[in-house]
Amino acid sequence: MIREEDDLRDLATVVVPIAGALRSTDDPWEPYRLHDVSGRVVPSVSVYLNDLQAAGRAAATQRSYGMDLLRWFRFLLCTSQVGASTSAVARGHDVVPMPASSAYA
Repeated sequence: MIREEDDLRDLATVVVPIAGALRSTDDPWEPYRLHDVSGRVVPSVSVYLNDLQAAGRAAATQRSYGMDLLRWFRFLLCTSQVGASTSAVARGHDVVPMPASSAYA
């Protein structure tokens, strides 16, 4: 659903910060860890990546999913600084467009 205020957003002015990091480890059972802006490990992402590991997913898959989550968290960080009047879900459509038939659109 397109709202009138959606037309007013100028995405060229949105600056996504280079915050946080996905770091590789020497641990074959936990090959990657996502760190927040403060350098702390993000526990919920660690649990998710550990579940992928337990399911037999390749380290490359864990890295790919970890990078996706890092990009998403960076985007959420920048949108929370831009303005709280628009929900993160609505702004998420700027990055991940949903088809018109989607239940989330």
